Amino acid sequence: MTVTATYGTNTNSFSFELTTLDPCEQATRSYTGTQIADFTYDLNEGTVTKIWTAGEITSTETDTLCGAWSYSITKSDGNAIDAAVFTATGLSLVTTSTDTAKVGTHPMSFKAWQGSYTGFAVDTAFTVTITDSCNSITATPSSLVDQTYLLSKTQIDLTFAAFTFTPAYCPFVYTLTTDANANLVSLDAATRKISIYNADPALYEGVFTVTVTATYGTNTPSFSF
Repeated sequence: MTVTATYGTNTNSFSFELTTLDPCEQATRSYTGTQIADFTYDLNEGTVTKIWTAGEITSTETDTLCGAWSYSITKSDGNAIDAAVFTATGLSLVTTSTDTAKVGTHPMSFKAWQGSYTGFAVDTAFTVTITDSCNSITATPSSLVDQTYLLSKTQIDLTFAAFTFTPAYCPFVYTLTTDANANLVSLDAATRKISIYNADPALYEGVFTVTVTATYGTNTPSFSF
């Protein structure tokens, strides 16, 4: 910018540089809360929702001048989060999974910006660690006393108590194995009922071992009678 003083053909001037700045680019934005932090999610525990508060995200310039706040949660490298595990909506992150392939660390980035100023966003990093405690917990099996069955007599139905798992949400599946013929002993896994019945002494007389196993991954607690 130049200022000139003129009289006739006599001119004197001086110049200076004027720099204009966008106040929304110069604004200081920050996250002042504690809710955005590393956390651990255990497979099968259900849905875990983390909610952040807009009031904890601040700017030295107003929304009127710079525009309303927008938010995103991505992987730390900027790519989209795994939609099979995470759902991000506004100021919330929902985590839910039963997939053992998702076990591990998931570095994330929470961004908040005003108006169209995406290049001047608050950027807060955090990590979600997914574990699978069900594959390593100690489960306490229930039990049944030994049974004597007279072939061709009334069917015996035995219901065993549910195994004790900690945490209780571990989705163990009950199965039955035996050295007896499959037509002699059966299991209804949904009701935990074992049924013993057959009418042919020639085929099924003997002493047999029946084992009930609860399986999750490589974790297989069991009891026998």
